[in-house]
Amino acid sequence: LGFMNNDLISTPSIDKYREEGQFFEWMYGQSTCSPTRAALMTGRYPIHNGINKIIDDDATYGTPLNNTFISKTFYDNGYD
Repeated sequence: LGFMNNDLISTPSIDKYREEGQFFEWMYGQSTCSPTRAALMTGRYPIHNGINKIIDDDATYGTPLNNTFISKTFYDNGYD
């Protein structure tokens, strides 16, 4: 990415987002997708958001609804 001093790849749109907004320099990630996605959507570590393993296609559960999702936070702050 350009803002990371990479001269080989031009990323002007991403660079603009970086200049005008927030930059998530550190992200906690797990080796499986479900806990990482839930952490990104809720801003909470998997141990706190209730998703600690892969959610299978036929699962009857998901991220507990007592979590506040980033989309709701965006909407509440005027983003459609």
